[in-house]
Amino acid sequence: MVLGKTSLSLATAAFILCGAVTSAQSAITCTQLFEQTNQANQDVETLKALFAKAEARADCDADFKRALGRKVSVAITAKVEAALKQGRKLEELEIDLIDSLHYYRHWQVLATLGDISDDRLNREEATKRYQQALDAIDDATLTKKAPSAATIKMIVGKAETARLLSQNYVAVPRTRGAPTGLGAPSIRGVVIKKVAVPITFEFGSADFTEKGTAAAQDLLSYLKAQGAPSITLAGHTDPVGSDAANHELSIRRAERVKEFLSAAEYAADIKIIGHGERQPFEPTNPEKYSVEELHQMSRRVELLR
Repeated sequence: MVLGKTSLSLATAAFILCGAVTSAQSAITCTQLFEQTNQANQDVETLKALFAKAEARADCDADFKRALGRKVSVAITAKVEAALKQGRKLEELEIDLIDSLHYYRHWQVLATLGDISDDRLNREEATKRYQQALDAIDDATLTKKAPSAATIKMIVGKAETARLLSQNYVAVPRTRGAPTGLGAPSIRGVVIKKVAVPITFEFGSADFTEKGTAAAQDLLSYLKAQGAPSITLAGHTDPVGSDAANHELSIRRAERVKEFLSAAEYAADIKIIGHGERQPFEPTNPEKYSVEELHQMSRRVELLR
């Protein structure tokens, strides 16, 4: 069974999560506890209790605790998978998926929670979950085997779409000070050549809205952190109005973002392109959205690296 829309089943996720938990991952004083986790199989409550014991002990090292957290998460997601096969709805099992994150941040669980939020039209929460999924994928300690490039790009697209439709701007997350999620220039070797930034403007003008200001400030923050020597800003509009007017407006809007970055002493070489209405944003499932939502997504500035 395919869970949500993220291409892999939770059973497959459980297989990825399990890996090989060797005795080398635990301190010798935790050997007995380790053996108990093996005996527990996938009994959720027993594994939770053993995890709590491990957390309370200083002699169980971080690798052991992380491995045990994986086992608890596997057991919970396997339980969810079984419930789905019995006819339960995914939304009814959301609390179990959230519970699994207390033990291990698996990218597929996070992406599935993003799908649930997106289906509820909670775009802000969906954006956060999709970006958390991208962050988890990019962490080789959490995700030893990365998903395919196509899957990574699919989650990036979902995150972009949700963020463009969110009423409030959702900032890119930071991990150990480095921008991740939609702010990352690459994710596990998959280069993100362009990303749609919801820098919004007042109708028919190049003046930032409140959301647009927040987006521009966040863009400035992570571009400075990354220090790219050159970038391109591409302005886009919706199809309302003439092609010539929209083309001119898209250039003015991209230029406004350049002025904002330059005024804040962002020293990179910044090129400007205006596409007007000619390159509308293309979500994965365009039929899912209203005409106004499609127009909203098209009104954007793209960052090209």
